[in-house]
Amino acid sequence: MALFVCTSATSTDGELLSTGASLRSVLGATSTTNADLFAYQTDLVKRASRWLEGPRGLGYPCQVQTYLETVPAFGGQTLLLSRTPIRTILRFFDSTASCDATELCSTDYRIEDADAGLLSRDLGWSWTAGEQYYLGKTIVPNSELKPWMVEYVAGWTYNGLTTDSENYSTGGVGGSTSTGRTFPDDLEQAVLLKAAEWARSGAGSGVQSESVGDLSVTYASAGNYRSEATDLIRPYRRMA
Repeated sequence: MALFVCTSATSTDGELLSTGASLRSVLGATSTTNADLFAYQTDLVKRASRWLEGPRGLGYPCQVQTYLETVPAFGGQTLLLSRTPIRTILRFFDSTASCDATELCSTDYRIEDADAGLLSRDLGWSWTAGEQYYLGKTIVPNSELKPWMVEYVAGWTYNGLTTDSENYSTGGVGGSTSTGRTFPDDLEQAVLLKAAEWARSGAGSGVQSESVGDLSVTYASAGNYRSEATDLIRPYRRMA
C-alpha cells in the first residue's frame, strides 16, 4: 500500500500522558522542584509514548491525522485501510490516475468497522490481481494493483480536537463531530507503566539502586516480571 500523511497530528510534543504527576506518584516521588529529576521523568514519558507508537508497541500512529492511501482489493465486500480508528472518509476514487478517476458517492459505500479499518460496499471491490496462462488461467501471486485511492481521517484525539483543526471534519462518510478526547485510557495507562518500568530498571543499565533528588529506588531484575504495559496494548494491535 502507498500511504501519505496529508495533515499531521497536533500533539503535546509527542507525549501521550497528560502529566508527569501520575509517574511521580507511581515512583513514590511527588516533588517537582528538582529540575534534573523533572527533566528525567519528562524524557521517560516521551520515550514511552514513542514506544507505544513504535514497532515494539502498536506499530502505528495514535493521534488523529489525515491520510491519502491507495489500497488493493481482493474481490470481497470489504476493503482494509491501514490507519485506525477511522473518523471519516473525505474522498474516495476508483483510480489513482487523475485523468480518468471516478469519485464514489457517499452512498456507494460505508464504514463497516472503524476500529478495524474496514469499509464495505454491496457491489464489492474488484480483484485486481494479474493473470498468467500455463495449462490454463492462473493468478499471479502478490500482483494486486492498488486502484482504490482514499483520503480519510483516522486516529484518536488525545486532548480533544477543536473545530478549526485541519484534521476536524463533519463531512464525508461517517463524518465525526467529536471534539472530545477519544484516546483509550488503557493506552495512556500503558505509557505510564512503561515509563515506570524503565525508571525502575534503570533503562537496562543493570544498576540495582540509585538516588536522583528525592527519588530513591531499588531496581528489580529485568527478567523476573511480566510487562503490564504490553498486556494492556495487546487488544489494540493490528495484524499486518
